Amino acid sequence: MPEQGRRPLVNYHYRYLTKTIDTWVVQLPGRGDRLAEPPIVCMDILASEIISSIGLLEKKPIILLGQSMGSLIAYEVACRLKESTITKLIVSGHGAPSSPAIGNRCRHTATDKDLIADIKRLGGTPQEVLSSPELLAVLLPALRADYHLLDNYKPTLDHTLHCDIHACAGESDLVVTPDSLSAWQNYTNASFLCDWFEDGHFYFHSKGPLNQLLHIINRAIF
Repeated sequence: MPEQGRRPLVNYHYRYLTKTIDTWVVQLPGRGDRLAEPPIVCMDILASEIISSIGLLEKKPIILLGQSMGSLIAYEVACRLKESTITKLIVSGHGAPSSPAIGNRCRHTATDKDLIADIKRLGGTPQEVLSSPELLAVLLPALRADYHLLDNYKPTLDHTLHCDIHACAGESDLVVTPDSLSAWQNYTNASFLCDWFEDGHFYFHSKGPLNQLLHIINRAIF
């Protein structure tokens, strides 16, 4: 599941996963090869669409992985899928659904200037993108739609998952705290693990933390 305004995390690195894992990447409307489609700003509608798309996989063990906003999407999908099919939920770069937002996160009504400042603050966006009006014209509508989805989001709080949860974040992530990340343990009655990696919100852009994350994913099926 993707983070705000971006392609899914594993889309970059799926070739390094063990060959016994079939990788299915969620591409949200309004970006990538779905750029012409209107974005979805309601979590319930979005989760339902994802479930209908992966319905054929429900008889197979499923590991859900989400980065940043994608962690919340993966959680909501897990709440709606048949529990017996989900073996693990891996959440990255986001606190638990009930945790308060950290810092002064932008709202979807923010100006373009403030949205750009917000993604600069998180890091991970190349300077050539930030300095290109043409590329920003593509990025900002998707980013604004994602903030709209977060502004509308009302988490499913009365559902306890029966799958393992593994929560990950960068040690210098500006939007995750130890309390907000460890709070994910309250959403499962199975095992819970928590790992912190060097670097910030996009820690997986560094080789060492990326290899550690890929190891977590590969290990999840055994």
